[in-house]
Amino acid sequence: MILLGCMVVVLLLAWGIMRSAAPLFKKLQKLLDRMSTVLLENITGVRVVRAFNLDGLSFFFINLFVVIVYWLCGGEIDTGNLQIGDITAVIEYALMVMFFLMMAQMVILTLPRALECCDRVQAVLDHTPEIRDMVRENPQEANDKKDAVLEFKDVSFRFADAEENTLNHLNFQCRRGETTAIIGGTGSGKSTVASLILRFHDVTEGQISLNGTDIRKMTQSFLRDHLGYVQQKAWLFSGTIASNLRYSNTNAPDDALMHAVDVAQAGEFVRSLPDVLCLPEQ
Repeated sequence: MILLGCMVVVLLLAWGIMRSAAPLFKKLQKLLDRMSTVLLENITGVRVVRAFNLDGLSFFFINLFVVIVYWLCGGEIDTGNLQIGDITAVIEYALMVMFFLMMAQMVILTLPRALECCDRVQAVLDHTPEIRDMVRENPQEANDKKDAVLEFKDVSFRFADAEENTLNHLNFQCRRGETTAIIGGTGSGKSTVASLILRFHDVTEGQISLNGTDIRKMTQSFLRDHLGYVQQKAWLFSGTIASNLRYSNTNAPDDALMHAVDVAQAGEFVRSLPDVLCLPEQ
């Protein structure tokens, strides 16, 4: 009966703490999101401080149970109704039950955070991207190549959480055979222009045209097949040099890969490697 009473007390404590910890974990996740946004880093491993020290309470009740058993059974041993081995067996079995009960309470305390994480994963899966294909068919490739490959026509853009436009009434053309440079200080909108060209964002006003066609009137796949984008910060994925170069075209021949390496002015370095492009891949 004492053992059952201790189990009931521990279960009630675990249930009560689980109920109270659920909103705390939900608030914690939102605070972590805000911290990650401000600090530009992913903060993980933050835990609620031992869930109100429930482990200490569990050990307290275990020791209290042992003391009560010894106190109640001392007289029975004196009268010969119980043997010392019987008391030891009861305590050992009780400790085993309490040990697994403590493990169960740890699982119970993990449930609120797990449920909150499941809700967040479901929210990601149910999210509808803001940038979607507005057409199903792509424009026909024109036989006559236009002089203006890319054109910004009175383009203005504002981020959803911004109070004013990042770009205002931007007009320029990128002509075939010419180099167009956009120069400006930090935060002036250079990267935003590149994002708009790739349609990572849609313009607030105006129009961006590729070969005379509004980029919103073609699929994103079609648009990005006609553009090459090199970020300011270089990234290499795991694998070989060849596998990295074939992200755009999985069937690219070796000579095309070497041409791309030469254009990137990395040909001398790549050719100095023992396996060059590591072809064929292991």
